[in-house]
Amino acid sequence: KYSMGEKKPPEYSDALSAFRGFANSDLDHSSMVLSAGLNPRLYGYIGKFKDFKPDENGNFKKKIILKVSDYRSAEVQGKFLATRGVWVSEYRIESGLNCGGHAFPTHGLLMGPILETFMNKRYELEEKITASYRKTMEKEGRVCDFELAPIRITVQGGIGTAEEDQFLMKYYNMDGTGWGSPFLLVPEVTNIDGEHLERLANATEEDVRLTENSPSTIPFWSLRTADGEVNRDEKIESGDPGSTCPNGFLKFDTEFTDKPLCIASRSYLRKKLDEISNNNYSPAQIKYLREKILARTCLCRDLCGSFERKYHIDDNAKPIICCGPNILNFKKIFTLPDMVSHIYGRISLLASSERAYIFINELAIYIDFLKKELKEFSLELSDRMPKYFNEYKDNLLSGIDYYNKFSEHLDGETRKKFLKDLSELKQSLISLYAGYFECEAIT
Repeated sequence: KYSMGEKKPPEYSDALSAFRGFANSDLDHSSMVLSAGLNPRLYGYIGKFKDFKPDENGNFKKKIILKVSDYRSAEVQGKFLATRGVWVSEYRIESGLNCGGHAFPTHGLLMGPILETFMNKRYELEEKITASYRKTMEKEGRVCDFELAPIRITVQGGIGTAEEDQFLMKYYNMDGTGWGSPFLLVPEVTNIDGEHLERLANATEEDVRLTENSPSTIPFWSLRTADGEVNRDEKIESGDPGSTCPNGFLKFDTEFTDKPLCIASRSYLRKKLDEISNNNYSPAQIKYLREKILARTCLCRDLCGSFERKYHIDDNAKPIICCGPNILNFKKIFTLPDMVSHIYGRISLLASSERAYIFINELAIYIDFLKKELKEFSLELSDRMPKYFNEYKDNLLSGIDYYNKFSEHLDGETRKKFLKDLSELKQSLISLYAGYFECEAIT
């Protein structure tokens, strides 16, 4: 963080400043959700604030919820936080790709096997984390002779029906589930302006894509018909791509300058495009690199654009809408009571009864993501090694084997469709992988 051209101490970074504001607030019985992986500086900072320490009865004024992609992530991050005096009250398992906004793909590990691991190792996780936490409390001279509140384990990402919701809760022993994207179509609880509500309701599969939009370089789900996307494309067509970077929250890159730039900014794009033109890339490589670089969007500003339009703060704002692929299963604008009734199985709001099962949808998205990664590899623009792709493929095939056995828990036509979809996706994976690598036949 800079002020008057001078670099300020670490605690003045946006992340630590935002956290400090929450930690020092008078909010009670509140929680902060940590996402996007382990941040040592932030994680070490949390333990400095008393509201995140238990009182004499083991209760927390403020709690930490940790988003994780798999069991290993939960164990590593949970122990890291525990050794710094921070108790995680909830581990929120989120599908690596079948979710809205930024996506954090695993190396082909699928939701079903991940949940199975959590179910089988849940108490082992609690014992390890509790032991680390109590040891830290003793080092800090704090009495910790009370029972800590049980860890909650929840799941989210692509849930579409009450049946799926209840199955995840009962079979995998989850303490709760999360629904996100469908609520974008509920005006009572989300801030989407009327025009973009209609575009969400009418979105096709081509309109909701996993993109390179984010300046963080993390894959990002986005509505391609949103005005922010259209505005970016118009700038590219006019020969003046990039953002003026009005907020500067994502200025991290020092490839061309000592002072960080945002890779969605106009100044960075000009430098990067010149570099591409002056290097010895093939026409195919240049085309791919240009498309990838020019996809960057000013998320700092445009993610709040719909809010600004809805409340007439800025009627000319150009919103970016970060819906997940599950939005495609809902084709109308709904009331909150109707959406709640759908979640609890009293009514169905699905646009089609042909929707694939949650696990099938995620598997299909992972295969699509693998296709993109293999294309980059084939253009010699990837730092991935064949070992990575073998691991990815093996994990997907292991997940498919798991789902074949899992299908025994499904009934009638649901099971029949599930197995048919699973078989087709397995063949698609085999064909895709064989197109890039020589490998033994997979059965």
